[in-house]
Amino acid sequence: MENNEMKNIDPTKSGCITDAFTNLTCFTFEACCSIDPYEQTSANKELKLMYAVEAETFAPNKKFSRVFFDRDNKKSNIIKREVTVRTDGRLSCQRVTGYIKENTRDIQSPIKLRLNYTLVESKLPNSALNALNQF
Repeated sequence: MENNEMKNIDPTKSGCITDAFTNLTCFTFEACCSIDPYEQTSANKELKLMYAVEAETFAPNKKFSRVFFDRDNKKSNIIKREVTVRTDGRLSCQRVTGYIKENTRDIQSPIKLRLNYTLVESKLPNSALNALNQF
């Protein structure tokens, strides 16, 4: 995860790069990953990944987060999105915007984020075995 906007967030200042006109304090960063080809013939293929960014609650003794990711649902301190990444070793990044909850008292402690990627497996084509599950 990278971006200078995540350093020294001022809770009295509203807006950020991706949401300049919001009345909320926010910050923007990029969640990035790269996948190297596992063999020469696998270079430049596409894989579907599900990424999740979780703010703070993954840490021990941390039940609540000071951050949410969905402006309409201010309780969501986890964001999940599906992305397609090429297996050519190049960095693939997705922009994420986080918002600071109103009346946050702790403005000194760093906001810890966890980024996790999971491989999305493609669905198998319909077969007779699927039909057996209906009986």
